[in-house]
Amino acid sequence: MFTPNYVMNNEAEQSTILDPFSQVKPATIVSSKYRFISTLDLKEVFEKMANMHFQEVNKVKTRKVEKRGFQKHSFAVYGGDLKLNKADMLSQRDVPRIIGTNSHCGDSSLILRVGYFRRVCENGLLVSDDIVAPIRLQHRNLSTEKILNAVALIIQKYNQVEDYFAMLKDVSPTDEERFEYARLMANFRLTENNNREVVSIHNYQDLLKVRRDEDADNNWWNLINVVQENIVGKPVQLKYSFKALDKSNKEIIKERTTSASPIRNIDRNMQLNQACFSIANQFVKGGQSLLQAA
Repeated sequence: MFTPNYVMNNEAEQSTILDPFSQVKPATIVSSKYRFISTLDLKEVFEKMANMHFQEVNKVKTRKVEKRGFQKHSFAVYGGDLKLNKADMLSQRDVPRIIGTNSHCGDSSLILRVGYFRRVCENGLLVSDDIVAPIRLQHRNLSTEKILNAVALIIQKYNQVEDYFAMLKDVSPTDEERFEYARLMANFRLTENNNREVVSIHNYQDLLKVRRDEDADNNWWNLINVVQENIVGKPVQLKYSFKALDKSNKEIIKERTTSASPIRNIDRNMQLNQACFSIANQFVKGGQSLLQAA
């Protein structure tokens, strides 16, 4: 099964496998304290422990030769009687899933999150840290028991979070809440990873545009999915003003428009997906109590 105590030092021979999902040992650039966690073994554990299906999602691109085949990658695990291909997954209304992130070169811990797959977007939705905390295992001081316990715990959370999603589908936001939610999500999109002081967002209401009929009903579940698609999957170009300094160090107001390209960076993608839930949780009564239950 797992080989978490396998030590790979800088003098060992580099693996010739160029697929991180199939990798059998870590990159040679990691230290002797690094503990390898095989994504292939994780696939087998989920299959045997809970009869769950495994699907590759994406892997980061890397220009560094020594990281090719070892880079950060993510996968989805889901239950059900049938194994679905990508086309089948996209035809489903809702498919709950576990999202895993791993790497074999020191770029990422093993991270397991509970999420939801929507046919709208291959990125899916991810439950935020403040609803169901992710499980993180660093690649050191690991044992097979620790890894198996982590998998068992995330499977338990996967089952419990259904109640939270059911609650979101039963609660309807007011018009005021819808617009404020869109404004807060737009502001998060623009300010989370930089120090810009946004003065105004001119078209944040565009995040509320419904793209498909099944999202037309007014409930928090549909609202989250609509905004998520418009901010991550098929991004609305947000037009905004922000404070800046000119060459003479005088404060001025500048205008910018965000890109319409889908957000493919794994970390940024997860960050925005999680914010969809954490910000909604500020409005939905019962969200915090379900957090405690999960």
